[in-house]
Amino acid sequence: MKNLSFIVPFIFGFFLITGCNKNATKTMWVSGIRTSCDAGAGKMLCLNIYEGEDIENANWQNFYSIIDGFNFEDGQLQKIEVKEEHLSLEQTPADAPNIKYTLIKVLEKKPDTRTSLVGEWVLTKLADMPLNDSLPTPTMMINLSNHTVSGLDGCNQYNGIVTSVSSTKLTFGSLASTRKMCMNMTMPEAYEAQLLKVTSYSMENNELTLKDEGGNELMHFKVRPKDMNQKTLNGKWTLVRLNGHPIDRMTSTPTMEINYEAKTVSGNNSCNDYSGAISNLNEVDLTFGNVVATQKMCRKMETATEFNQALESSLRYKVDNKTFSIYNKERKEILGFIRN
Repeated sequence: MKNLSFIVPFIFGFFLITGCNKNATKTMWVSGIRTSCDAGAGKMLCLNIYEGEDIENANWQNFYSIIDGFNFEDGQLQKIEVKEEHLSLEQTPADAPNIKYTLIKVLEKKPDTRTSLVGEWVLTKLADMPLNDSLPTPTMMINLSNHTVSGLDGCNQYNGIVTSVSSTKLTFGSLASTRKMCMNMTMPEAYEAQLLKVTSYSMENNELTLKDEGGNELMHFKVRPKDMNQKTLNGKWTLVRLNGHPIDRMTSTPTMEINYEAKTVSGNNSCNDYSGAISNLNEVDLTFGNVVATQKMCRKMETATEFNQALESSLRYKVDNKTFSIYNKERKEILGFIRN
């Protein structure tokens, strides 16, 4: 009996100790995309993790903790093994989780192909509908950090939510857009309608094809080129041609200054100072919005009036280091500048 009385407390103590040892290891996938999440005191970028094997249909979850020793790699899926250590109240820092994660090893790496969607795209084909040269080219910007889609439908700015995305699947939620009326609304309306039918996509040679549930091709995009042209626009310009004709020497010469970062335009139309916003700008399109001017009356107003009308008709442009031309929907040069 004496031996038994010694063994029972020992066994009880052993199970008590091992039962309290909550350290464990687990395996998880870490996404190649970090997403915006609420950190209590504000927004932060969280890792996304998935504790399964079906990566194609992964249900990614925000991961609010730090994994000691782990390096996130943008665009790379990483399968990792981690140690999960439950901390006591005394070990837990204020406002911190009571579980500590430490990387044991990286088991596997492969590209996160979803990241190829991120960026700005320019429409090249809309079903069997020809693009309307009298309207700006529709664009689409995809941001997977906050799961949003936005762009220009050819007339109005739109934005919405990316509701699901995998290596082949893509869907969008309802879209909100501005309510400007353009002369021909057929393409803008068709563009938004097609976008809401999208369920999948494919990518080849930096070209994106969006498809419906039956695999039918709805829309084709190409990657928007780097913004070298737009940045070249930045600075001050002096008008040398107005609607194809030299500037009347009896009037002041119109000027234009473009601030690429602020997306603003300003200058003098030969009589009044003007300023406004750049409403659309890509490698080929340039339109202005909300341009306002002082109301001074000059002896000769013809140049100022023509200049104002040309600004309103702006649709396309060409630029190099020294010259800058703006064209209307008929592809006719309406404003020709040289750099100051």
